[in-house]
Amino acid sequence: RPAPAGPPLRADVALHQPPQPANTHRLRLPPAQCSDRDRDALVAYGRIGQEGLEQVFDARKIDERQLNDLFEKVGFPRRNPTRLRCALDYTFALVGLKDRATGELVGFARATSDGGTTATIWDVVIHPLKQGRGLGRALVEVLVDALTRRGIPVINLYAEPHVISFYTPMGFVVDPNSKSMAYTASRPPSTFKVW
Repeated sequence: RPAPAGPPLRADVALHQPPQPANTHRLRLPPAQCSDRDRDALVAYGRIGQEGLEQVFDARKIDERQLNDLFEKVGFPRRNPTRLRCALDYTFALVGLKDRATGELVGFARATSDGGTTATIWDVVIHPLKQGRGLGRALVEVLVDALTRRGIPVINLYAEPHVISFYTPMGFVVDPNSKSMAYTASRPPSTFKVW
């Protein structure tokens, strides 16, 4: 029996998936973007203009090489660029800060979510030369506001012990009764395939 007529199948380059029917892409979340209100909330901090920074709310405008460079500057491990691009593309909401003069990414935070009950904030980073000015707090507060306005009641955040005190003034608490667990593969697979 011949295959049904329809649009040709396309390979999903970002995920290295086999060709998928065109309609499966409609099931994905749109590229991560914050609303105008989120932009206004970040501008309200005033530091953005004073620091000569531009706000970025679109995952497509975050370069994974620049993000990896920023991760390295703050002591985070570099990540596989293909996996990082995938993570950015499937992020629920993000906010980045770029230097207007150089285009360098100097701040970043993102949140993943199921879109209904829970979200997790990840990768909050500020360039070492820009730290201590309230920019990290601004990024976290913009994400928290964006998530709570979307009706997401639970927001998780994983933090190293030495930075817990950064998050507690914003309302985050360490849950001593947490049943949270994590699995980290001891050796990542040599190729990245989702299916």
